[in-house]
Amino acid sequence: MAAVKRCRGRPLKEINKADFEDACEMQCTQKEICYAFGVSEKTLNAWCKRTYGKGFRETFEEKRQPGFKSLRSAQYALALSGNTTMLIWLGRNWLGQTDKQIVEKEEEPLQENAVEQEEFNAKYNNIKNELMKYLEKRNVNSAMFQNKIEDFMDLWTIKEQLKQDIKVRGLYTKYNNGGGQSGEKDNPSVEKLLKVTAKLKEILQDLEVDFETLCGEDDKL
Repeated sequence: MAAVKRCRGRPLKEINKADFEDACEMQCTQKEICYAFGVSEKTLNAWCKRTYGKGFRETFEEKRQPGFKSLRSAQYALALSGNTTMLIWLGRNWLGQTDKQIVEKEEEPLQENAVEQEEFNAKYNNIKNELMKYLEKRNVNSAMFQNKIEDFMDLWTIKEQLKQDIKVRGLYTKYNNGGGQSGEKDNPSVEKLLKVTAKLKEILQDLEVDFETLCGEDDKL
């Protein structure tokens, strides 16, 4: 009697483990990962169970975490390098800072004899509304331009604080190092104001807006 040949199933699909984990770190979706490796979602899930002892969803959630850490590290390094936009973004999202917090924080030295809150808010809202109207007229509503407006208003708030500090303390401030040396030095707000002003002009150029037209002759950069 002839022996019966047994049919063998398809060989198990193997996926490069390092490449898979890289894809997870880059936050690729399940469909994107399947497309990259030429497998179905069912095959990918089965491979995860063989390789990691759990399905795709649990595996993905675990393997994606290093990507978050790398991204945070890159953002942090960019902020420390002096990138104003990233500093503002991290301040909002990591420290919970808001425009109101910047204006009302009493312990900040720049807040001594600050402008009246109501006047500041009216001026702030007027400029922001004018910027929004300008973009609407141009039919520009992309997230990129919306973010630029938010960045502009954050920097404008800082500019107003610096101007007030210079008004109160002057161009020069007194110092005493406790070692018998005292005198006057440049008010650091002056240099900061120049840098903030340059960044504001940069954003306005991107938005194609003239500051004097927007804010009036009494509030030139």
